[in-house]
Parts: sequence; C-alpha cells; structure tokens
Amino acid sequence: MGPQISIGMPCCNSEQWISPALESLLAQTFSDFELIVSDNASTDGTWDIVQRYAASDNRIRPYRNAENLGASANYSHVFKLARAPYFKWASSNDWCAPSLLEACRDALDADPDAVLVCPRAGMFTVAPGDGSDYAFGLDLRQDSSAVRFIGSLAIRRNIPMNGLIRSAALRRTELVLPYYGSDLVMISALALQGKLLELPQTLLFIRDTSETSTSRMGPDAVRRHYAPKSARRMTNQTIRNWLGYCRAVRDADLPVRQRLELIGHLAKMARWRGRDMFAEAIDSMRFAWSGYAVSDGAQGGDGSSPNRLDR
Repeated sequence: MGPQISIGMPCCNSEQWISPALESLLAQTFSDFELIVSDNASTDGTWDIVQRYAASDNRIRPYRNAENLGASANYSHVFKLARAPYFKWASSNDWCAPSLLEACRDALDADPDAVLVCPRAGMFTVAPGDGSDYAFGLDLRQDSSAVRFIGSLAIRRNIPMNGLIRSAALRRTELVLPYYGSDLVMISALALQGKLLELPQTLLFIRDTSETSTSRMGPDAVRRHYAPKSARRMTNQTIRNWLGYCRAVRDADLPVRQRLELIGHLAKMARWRGRDMFAEAIDSMRFAWSGYAVSDGAQGGDGSSPNRLDR
C-alpha cells in the first residue's frame, strides 16, 4: 500500500534555501507521505544536498534531470511521478508549518466535494514570520462550478497551488504549461471540478525575494525560467492564457446552462483583453519577420545562466 500523500519539490540551483524547506516537510506531524524531489540540472550543490537527505530518510525519492527542462515541465514532472491520492507541490524556497499536511488532509477528508485545501500564507525574506500575511485569500465553497470558476479568476498570486490537491482532479487538468499564468488556469480547471477551501491558519510561509519570485524579474529572466533552452521571446502570452481557460471550460463536465454562462464570460474576457491580444499578435509577427528568432537549443539571448529558482 502506497503513501497517502505525495509531495513534489521541483528545484534548480537551490542550495541556499533547500535544506530548511526539506526539513520543514520531514518534520510534519502527518508522516505518511513520499517526497519527490526533481533537480533540474542544477550547477551548484543542490543535488548533493538532496542526495544527503535522501540517504537519511527513505520517504525522499530523488530524481535529477539530465538537462534543465524549464520550471513548468519540472512542476508537471514531479506530479507525474506521484503515487498517492493526495498531492502537494512544495517550493524549495519556502517553509511549511509542522501541522500543514495534517490540517489540509483532515479538511479534504471531511469534505468529499472539495478538490483543494490551502492554508493562509505568510510572506518572508529571511526567516518565516519576519513578514506579513498575504492579504488576499481564495475560498470557493459555492455549489455552482461556474461561480467557482469566475471566482478563481481573481487569483493574482498562486498561493492555492501550494495546498493539498486530490490527485484524480489534478490529472484532469493540463498541469503547468510554459506560458504566463498557466498555473492559474490549472487552479480554475480544478474549481470547475470541486470546491477550493482555505484554512484560516497561517501554515505556509513563502520566500518573497527577487531571486524566488517571477513577478520581480525582467523578461529575459522569466524566459529562462520557463524555457531555458530557447532564445525565442515568449510571444502571444495573453492569447495562450485565454485559450487555456477556454480549454478548461471545454473539457469540464458541466450542465448546459453553466457551460453557456462561462462561454459568455470567456467572450467578455476576450473583449477586455482584446487590445493586449492584438498588440501581442502584431509584435509576434514583427518578431518573426525580423528573423531574430533562433532554433530551440540555443543559449539565452544574453548568454547568462538560469536564475536560482525552484524549477
């Protein structure tokens, strides 16, 4: 019989912070879990640290990619290796309170209509507790899938992704794809399947620095984060994001009335974002016409190496 919970930790050049992240998971009051760590071809001491912890705790399943696949692919990779009915992503930069897994597991067990449970989150730069709680939460307990989906569109920072998720529901999403906001689309796809619950306790602590948050990076650093093997600019991101939401609605098991309601809402989204989509399409055509794009596998445009991120 396998573990009840699978934890997936993607990492890349994380030697500065991965040890406390691992220790916070190994110290959980709920201990029936496997911890899948996928090192994305780190060039620092990350892999040595992972191997050292794996040698001392057989719940850790270490993997090392031969090349950097990019953050999105590595996030999806750790889930595809998971065996348990519940799954949690864990950042190699963050810290989890000892009762996080137990509290989330109990909440999922108590509500069969819920597909995801996440506690409140605190932001920090040096040590957990040195910052403030994240001001915006997400608690979607409505019976209507359409109402939950529209409510999920309010997410701006994907704290819920760090919660505990039913693996069966997660398998029915596209997981994490290499475009901006793909993780948010995934949460909306989960909202179509069931309730998203937020616990009132602050049990998750997120390191918020320029090295760990893509929202604080420039476009080249973000491109290397998502697609380290390509020198191509990431174009048509708003269009790809909107199409992701369209596919989520298309693939969901919805009553006709709710499906029509969401098709109408997506049409409104297209109008709201129309100017950005048009500008991106023009920019993409100009970029292709310029001949600047090079084939996949080339070094980044500025020749630099990937930033330290949990990939």
